[in-house]
Amino acid sequence: MDEKIRKYVDTIFEVNENLDLTAASREEFLNYHVADALMITKLVIFKSGSNVVDIGSGQGIPGIVVAIKLPEVNVTLVESITKKSKFLSYVVDLLKLKNVRVINARVEDFCRNEGRNQFDIALVRGVEKLNVLLEYALPLLKTGGLFLPQKGKAVKKEMKEAKSALAILGGKIEGMKWYRISDRLLSVPFIRKIKESPSKYPRRSGIPSKRPIA
Repeated sequence: MDEKIRKYVDTIFEVNENLDLTAASREEFLNYHVADALMITKLVIFKSGSNVVDIGSGQGIPGIVVAIKLPEVNVTLVESITKKSKFLSYVVDLLKLKNVRVINARVEDFCRNEGRNQFDIALVRGVEKLNVLLEYALPLLKTGGLFLPQKGKAVKKEMKEAKSALAILGGKIEGMKWYRISDRLLSVPFIRKIKESPSKYPRRSGIPSKRPIA
């Protein structure tokens, strides 16, 4: 394993009791969470110089792992919880990740203030349904950019529920890749932004998750 990834994981478990970054054991974190983050670098070709955003980065999965593995891309970690964003900044300094910046903000606010139409690739590894995640991600992307949400086996149902959101926000599903980590079947839809998202999206903080586009 990459020495920086090992040091990153060590740091998480040094502070986890105080910061509550993960409920996973060290073994599960390495074998599932880190492995899942690494998988995105194997499934997708990231062009050198690409601007990548990790939405709701949390403890840094997948963004920190992607940044370590692919130092030639620029990674922005967006995290609204201050203690987590401070942890991310600490890790970035500790590991001297010159290709990473940390934004302590809700993604809706970040998009309105500076992030709109700035990114080539958007990543997310969260529990929100796809119709919610689309409203967070697509306005951040340049037209032609790619949204890569890491999901589970329920993704097909979520894709059906997200048809309206896709049409409204200017997205198109180009394909899907399935993979297994341990006994878990996981998926990555490849969602291309094919036209500009309407300026009213994303709606103000909290609204996309409370009232998803139907």
